[in-house]
Amino acid sequence: MNVQRLNTTYNMKKLLFTLQLSFTCLLLTAQLIPNDFIIESRLEEAQLLKAISGVMPRNSKIELRILSEDLGLFGCKVAEDQIETFKSNIAGMQGCKLLANNQYLTSRQKPNDDFYSEQWALEFSKIPKIWDVTTGGITFDKKEIVVAVLDDGIDVNHEDLMGNIFINNKEIPNDKIDNDGNGYIDDYKGYNIDLGNGTAVAQNHGTGVSGIIGAIGNNQLGISGINWKIKILPIFGVNQLDEIIMAYSYVLKMKRLYLSSKGDKGAFVVVTNYSGGISKAWGDVEPYKQWCAMYDLLGAEGILSVGATDNEPINVDVIGDMPSTCTSPYFISTTNLDKNGKKVFRAGFGTKYIAMAAPGEEIYTLAKNNSYVKEFSGTSAASPMVAGTIALLFSTPCEAFSDLINHDKAAAALAVRDAILMGSTKTNELKDQTRSGGYLNGEAALALMDTPCDGKLLLPSPKGELAILSLNTVGSELVVEYITPDESDYDLILSNTIGQVYFRTALNVPAYGDKVLYLDQNKLPSGVYIITIANDNGAASRLVFSR
Repeated sequence: MNVQRLNTTYNMKKLLFTLQLSFTCLLLTAQLIPNDFIIESRLEEAQLLKAISGVMPRNSKIELRILSEDLGLFGCKVAEDQIETFKSNIAGMQGCKLLANNQYLTSRQKPNDDFYSEQWALEFSKIPKIWDVTTGGITFDKKEIVVAVLDDGIDVNHEDLMGNIFINNKEIPNDKIDNDGNGYIDDYKGYNIDLGNGTAVAQNHGTGVSGIIGAIGNNQLGISGINWKIKILPIFGVNQLDEIIMAYSYVLKMKRLYLSSKGDKGAFVVVTNYSGGISKAWGDVEPYKQWCAMYDLLGAEGILSVGATDNEPINVDVIGDMPSTCTSPYFISTTNLDKNGKKVFRAGFGTKYIAMAAPGEEIYTLAKNNSYVKEFSGTSAASPMVAGTIALLFSTPCEAFSDLINHDKAAAALAVRDAILMGSTKTNELKDQTRSGGYLNGEAALALMDTPCDGKLLLPSPKGELAILSLNTVGSELVVEYITPDESDYDLILSNTIGQVYFRTALNVPAYGDKVLYLDQNKLPSGVYIITIANDNGAASRLVFSR
């Protein structure tokens, strides 16, 4: 998606006013498609086509397509010599509202010339801390987690990705039949919005985004995605405003189909990622508010959405941006962070609309044709860092969160959103540039999942230099808090001050939860003695004064 932005100068107040009056005054910095329009109508497709044909000259060429049934949005293309006739005739037609010209979207990748051979962003965001609990792929009750990636193209046959591509097993590929009855033909490995079928298109941008989310992990090949196992649902050919709405509508239908069929059809999508947009546009004016409305519809079905903000150093709160200025609670706008924890200069900011930051510079990820790239950069890279972490958190292994997903899917999505935003690492710089004031922290987000888990989420036990951290008496029990560097074999030893051992027993060091011992003081000797935790590599001791 290499569409160039147009540097149009305009007066913002006048723009907002004229947008309310007429789409013809649309003066945004975007590349409009003069003979392609977006219409809002509650008429059926056939009725609308008949109505439009009735106000147009005889034998007019009119191409009508459904963008979103939920929002009553249609795309309508006319011949270039009939643009003005169409606009004037449609304006007064009952039951039909002309919103705006269709327009091209802009990719938000900003590659540079620096190369790094390691995935610094994973450690920086503390994603491996989540891997101690889950590496992704399925919910607690074994639902296959799906991430929808909306982009120009994805190499579904990449050796380090193909095993993580969603397959619609109810669809027969290339037979030109809608086998699963979802309204889309041949969507066996995703759907091509531009062509109206399942034709896969391999492009570097979408492949790079997908690699960040879900390159196969722990396979002795290439890189690891945030999710070692995941299912990525590719939606190809998303380059225009109408196509982004159509793409989200496809995701919505696949999730609803999954729920209505009890998992027999469709896809259990939990998050979408789109790393493109339109500069200097506002989510509360047409036709962009219809785009924003898709996030509420998706959220009601338990789907969060993540988007990349502008790759220019602008205050989005003042200048605007799409989709950054969408205010849906189910949408997270993301800006770009470098390995020093600083917002990249050429990245948008704003304490009202930009939710958080995430690593997005010099990211090591996939490229098409089984290749890899070390310099994938921009908000395009930051956005899938957040989307991938959201998908990973949906695999949190606890029954209470699984029950929440099944009984209140929208609340489950908001619980994950809260964990992501509240768990972000706060910095002085980002408090003036993002709404959360922080950047992605996977470990902290996982810890906050303890809330939807009703306090029953067992986190990995702490690791560190062997030590007995504290001794406390609670009733008749001596509570011993300790730490070890691993979960290998250790002994618990009780001795007197001259080294005589009262008893020795094997210590079962837990991999999850706190490392705490509870000793019955009624069975311990009176006076002063020593508690020791030891193995062949070292020992830690503390004095105990017993009653």
